[in-house]
Amino acid sequence: MSGIFYTEQLRQGSSPTTGPRSHTVEAYFPELQVFATISLSMYRTVAFSPPTTFWNAEAYIGPASSSPVNTVYLKTGHLTFTLEVQSATASAVFSIYDTAQAARFELAQPEDRLDLGIYDGLGNIVGTHSVVQLPGGAKIDESAVREQVLTGAKARIVDRTLNVAVIDMEAIDT
Repeated sequence: MSGIFYTEQLRQGSSPTTGPRSHTVEAYFPELQVFATISLSMYRTVAFSPPTTFWNAEAYIGPASSSPVNTVYLKTGHLTFTLEVQSATASAVFSIYDTAQAARFELAQPEDRLDLGIYDGLGNIVGTHSVVQLPGGAKIDESAVREQVLTGAKARIVDRTLNVAVIDMEAIDT
C-alpha cells in the first residue's frame, strides 16, 4: 500500500511587462521507490494584455534540460518540480507517494527549507526557487543552492543582470 509522502502547491504570476517567471521546488528525502505527479490546478490569463501576448503555463517534474514530464515512478532521493508562467497566473500541485509496502499515510514535515528569489537589476522578481529537506533527506547547502540557482537563471535569462536572495515566500506577491 502506498501513501502520500509530501505534497505542496506552487503559485506564480507573470505579466507582459515582467516576462516569464518560474517557481521551482526541490525535495530531498531518503532514497525511496516513489510515484510523483504534478498538475496545473488553476490558470488565468492576464486581463488587458496586448493581442500579440503569448500566454502560457506549464508544470513539470525534472530539469528543463531533460524531457520534462508530469508523472514519474522511480527510486530516488531527490525530485524537482517547476511551474513556468508567461502573461498569466497559475498554480500547480505536486505530490510524492512512497510506494513501499510499509508506507504510512502520513505527510512528511520538512526539517529545513530554503526559499530564494531570483531578481534582476531593477529589483523585479523573475523567479523563485525553494528547497525542502524532508526527514532523512540530504542537508541543504545554502551556498551551493544559491550558486546553482543563479547559474541556471543566467543560462535562461541572458538579457538581464540577475542575483538571488533569501526571501519569505509568504511576503512576496507571486
